Amino acid sequence: LANPALLERLNPVLDDERKLVLAERDGEEVRLHKDFRFVAAMNPPTKEYGGRQKLSKALQNRFTTIQVPNLESKEELLEIAKARAVKMKIPPVVAEKLVELHEWVRDGYDTEALGKGLRSADRPVYSVRQVMKSLEMISELQRDRGVGSAFLLAAEANYGASAEVSDTQAILDKAKALAK
Repeated sequence: LANPALLERLNPVLDDERKLVLAERDGEEVRLHKDFRFVAAMNPPTKEYGGRQKLSKALQNRFTTIQVPNLESKEELLEIAKARAVKMKIPPVVAEKLVELHEWVRDGYDTEALGKGLRSADRPVYSVRQVMKSLEMISELQRDRGVGSAFLLAAEANYGASAEVSDTQAILDKAKALAK
């Protein structure tokens, strides 16, 4: 998360002057190369992405915004996960089980079957990121530990570890049932 004051220093870089003034070097100016391009990405300041702040209007006006919606379709998530699994030499059935676990955990928090004592704002948010991190972990561990054990370790690290203590066992039990 960038400091808002630091982000504001980008304004002259992104306007017609295309320069950066270094206050810490007695106002030294650094001119940008004519071919310099700046590409940025950020998550919106919503409950899913805690700690984010809105950009100032001045900085917002220097960007073209492309909003990418959350991935809500289980079928799309499954297609992405299976394709990624194949590239990582993970059996596609593992991706299927991982997406099933992912959806079970998300639904559990949405319906309050998990996180019963949590306020809505305190509930964990799960996205495609946990699926991708889990696949990466499985890919790294499957050769030494076997795919089933790698699946369980990834499930614990990416789903069980962020849950309330009372929910961890339920998540791990579900992962074990899926790993069979």
